[in-house]
Amino acid sequence: MLAATAAGQQSRPPPPVAPPVPVRVDFEEVRRQVALEQRAALRKAARSQRIVTRSFSVGWEVHHGLFLVPANAANWLAADWLVPDFLAPGLGDRLAAAAASPGAAHAGQRLVCRCTGVEWSFHDQKRFLVREAELSWN
Repeated sequence: MLAATAAGQQSRPPPPVAPPVPVRVDFEEVRRQVALEQRAALRKAARSQRIVTRSFSVGWEVHHGLFLVPANAANWLAADWLVPDFLAPGLGDRLAAAAASPGAAHAGQRLVCRCTGVEWSFHDQKRFLVREAELSWN
């Protein structure tokens, strides 16, 4: 179809747009690079002197594992979830074991962790480097 110009002359339509060139992404390489960046960021957080103590409710999600929610959050779904990182051997295993299977004795209770560590983030994901943890059921 030809378009008419103001002078009455007809102009040609623009050429068709070429389809985008397919991009091949090496997902394993991307995953490896992100893991390297995350380890470097974690080492930097571990050297931080901005150590804080916070109380969190500890949750377990089958796909993502452990997560922390501020203990005073009324709605877990609307609250900020933090991903815990651990430097002390066995600390993560202890939290995971308690959160994953609370048992009948703690039915209806929340696992609360009074955690000392460093708040940090990686690619906009909020994280908490747990150095020490005191667990209790509330």
